[in-house]
Amino acid sequence: MATRPFQNAATMPNLHRAFDQLVGPGRWRARQGLLDLTGADPTPVEQAVINGLS
Repeated sequence: MATRPFQNAATMPNLHRAFDQLVGPGRWRARQGLLDLTGADPTPVEQAVINGLS
């Protein structure tokens, strides 16, 4: 379990907006103080970038 300062920092609306801008709304999940970026599959375009294709 995260301590209060880290929990507060991880649940700030500004941080959530930044993650939405970085990885897209709905492509990450906020938890109680911790973030999980592993919840969504890449889109076909993102997978092409991962694979080095244009």
